[in-house]
Amino acid sequence: MKKKIFMIGNTNGLPGVNVDIDSYRSFFTSPVGGNWYDGEIEILRNPRKGELLARINAMRQKNYDYVITIFSGHGGFARNGTVLEINKYDELIDANELRNLSERQLLIFDCCREIIVPSATKTASILNLSLSKQAEYDIVREKYEERISQSVPQEVILWACNTQEAATDISNEGGVYSQSLLRAARELAGGNEMFVSVSKAHEMATNYTQQRTRGLQNPQIYQPRCLTSQCLPFVVNPELVLAINPRYSVGSGIAALLNLQQKSY
Repeated sequence: MKKKIFMIGNTNGLPGVNVDIDSYRSFFTSPVGGNWYDGEIEILRNPRKGELLARINAMRQKNYDYVITIFSGHGGFARNGTVLEINKYDELIDANELRNLSERQLLIFDCCREIIVPSATKTASILNLSLSKQAEYDIVREKYEERISQSVPQEVILWACNTQEAATDISNEGGVYSQSLLRAARELAGGNEMFVSVSKAHEMATNYTQQRTRGLQNPQIYQPRCLTSQCLPFVVNPELVLAINPRYSVGSGIAALLNLQQKSY
């Protein structure tokens, strides 16, 4: 499968954006996140507008099967939709510029959506995920890609907050929504489902975000209607994937992964 994770971060005044980027990278390169390879992940920090738009256009020519696009930084809501501030030069792009990069696409925007964009700092926890055997990595990755292929072509957009709201930030930790989404993924990975959909992870993350911000931040999801088996996956349960593949044993790395220490909030 030809797939890509495209992360964009505006670190100007937001030291936690780098934490967000590292957290997402750690999650997606783990079995729980689908065991993506480092070469499938591209990160642009504080890109100039021309550079970013050129990169977006180039990606559209690649005919990817699946793209995950993540933006962490400043944002605001204008009359025609959400705009993203991508660098210290106050250059903006419309969030819609990042859409339609592939038939199947997940977009995550951890940014404010207020009409007036405030200064802020960002938040998310780092997952230290690892497996003991390369064979286990490979089979988890293979089954994750099969599950993506079974989903119908679709575009899913996750917003860290509703329009006219700010995305709550905690200095040097990352975005509260990103932190909540990865916390939800960590917990769902130990459940009784082999794959957990984006919408289910978002629903749990929304509850955590609302609790932590006392209802001031209300994440949103935009997605097509589809059967659960046809929706995009976000979380993998490596233990269940390997259990139906007798060629592979569940190594100590998996056990450690499913017993990750939970951070209290």
